[in-house]
Amino acid sequence: MDLNHSVFQAGQMLNAPVEETDLEKRLGLYQVFSKLYEQNRSLLDEILELENIDSSAGGKMTPRYIVGMVQQGQPYLLTNLLGEQSQNLYQAQCCWLIGRAPDVALSFPDRRLSRYHAVIQYVQREACFCLVDLQSTNGSFVNGEAVRYRQRLAEGDRIRVGSLSIQFYASPEAQRLPSLPTEVSRLLDLGNEENLEPWNELQQLSPEDTQTFMQGGRSELDLSEQIARHQGKII
Repeated sequence: MDLNHSVFQAGQMLNAPVEETDLEKRLGLYQVFSKLYEQNRSLLDEILELENIDSSAGGKMTPRYIVGMVQQGQPYLLTNLLGEQSQNLYQAQCCWLIGRAPDVALSFPDRRLSRYHAVIQYVQREACFCLVDLQSTNGSFVNGEAVRYRQRLAEGDRIRVGSLSIQFYASPEAQRLPSLPTEVSRLLDLGNEENLEPWNELQQLSPEDTQTFMQGGRSELDLSEQIARHQGKII
């Protein structure tokens, strides 16, 4: 059955005679759209992804994403799933729960999500992030394929859980770049030791210093003020 024929069948179901019961119509539509999903899964996944684009901030289109990060041996997630701004999420067992329950790391009031639906897990021995389905009712998917138990995640993978479509990126280690060319440093006036001092201090910040919640310690406001002071010295 091709796409055009499936759509034609769906139209026939919607225009069925009044004497047919609602149950028969619903069953017929379910069968048609099941076939559509089997044959055009990527198209329907793209439709779901469009439903999950946040356009609340001045009409700006912001896709949902998760970046698996490892800095100085410490795995964490960088994501915009919990608000308008990206946040760093640290978890002692390197497991980030996704679900409908309010006590999970990534909690969403989505009726298609199970209470404890899936986990993004960092597997130390394999040095990779994985998606683990927790026997959820509606399943978890990576690039349109059902996750039977654990699926290793790669750069650019598309995760779908419930009605959420999430783009995944991986950054296993930070890379230290070489110094700027001399002429660029001169233009930025970076040759002065006083100007270099704030940047040297910022390089000493640990991953925990950029954390905004999940543990106690330096607050986001304190960190912002510190960075502002450093920038003020340079300017």
